[in-house]
Amino acid sequence: MKYKSITALVWLLLLTPFISHAEPRKELIPSYEITKNEADKSLTPKEALFVFTFKNISWPAKIKGACNGVQKTISTSSKGEYSLKTIPGKYIFQFYYNEEFYEIYTDSIKIEPGYRIEININFESSLYPAIMDKPVIYAYAPASTAVHIQLDLKGELLFTYPQYINGWDFTTGSQGTIQMENHEYKYLFWEGTTDINSNKTDWNEGFVVERKNLLLFLEKVLGQMGLSSMEQQDYITYWYPLMNKNEKNYVHFLFNEEYNEYASISVTPKPDNMFRVYMLWANAEGMEEIKLKDQVIPSFKHEGFTLVEWGGSQLTHIPLFHL
Repeated sequence: MKYKSITALVWLLLLTPFISHAEPRKELIPSYEITKNEADKSLTPKEALFVFTFKNISWPAKIKGACNGVQKTISTSSKGEYSLKTIPGKYIFQFYYNEEFYEIYTDSIKIEPGYRIEININFESSLYPAIMDKPVIYAYAPASTAVHIQLDLKGELLFTYPQYINGWDFTTGSQGTIQMENHEYKYLFWEGTTDINSNKTDWNEGFVVERKNLLLFLEKVLGQMGLSSMEQQDYITYWYPLMNKNEKNYVHFLFNEEYNEYASISVTPKPDNMFRVYMLWANAEGMEEIKLKDQVIPSFKHEGFTLVEWGGSQLTHIPLFHL
């Protein structure tokens, strides 16, 4: 009981763990580093002190922290520091700033009586800059229909065709021919940049596809989605030559609401059916065997006023949390 005031600082109030994003990211170099571990004459033999300095974020900051699984929100100083006086022992810490940074876990750290340990916590951004390659939009209607599409890209548009000026205004019909300013188009085309947030993607769901199986794989999953023969042909003739350069590829799809996180669209009138798919893929050559959970492939039907969109990004590496 004589250490009650000290142990209170060790966050011994039972709270629900906040950690929910992923298991520890083994590849961080390093996510934290102990910079000092030495005796501190200001401490008694029954005390110990941790001093954390949080890097790569703005100060002062509020950070969700956990000590041995118990949660507390902490506030840093204007220099990004936070001090925790406790009793000697072993401690595991977890820190979470916001969804744009990876969560950090420490190993078990032993602190001796009367010692001070200083630790740098190096937050790493979870945002992955990406080029959004060739998203194309098809529109079909049972009868000639005037359509307005507004694109809200969380990034920067690089090129559109036909030209995007405060939206696209066009008419379409049962064949999906887009008529706009006395010209006809097969689809609406755009490219841009965005930041893919690894914290919002379960990279452990997806597929690793060998070159010899690539064409069959694309035909199978696009068929499961419900894309028409023409849409599948457009998709495959664009992506297959790029992906076929690799012996094997990692593939993960973003569907509908997940796609909206980066580029949402509003359509007037409201479609009876709308399907959007975005493929994230990367060269998986030379990697050890990856155990993934196959993604569930949703499907839709071309019925009534229908909007279909596909696009993708080639990633330079696979940001898996663990393999």
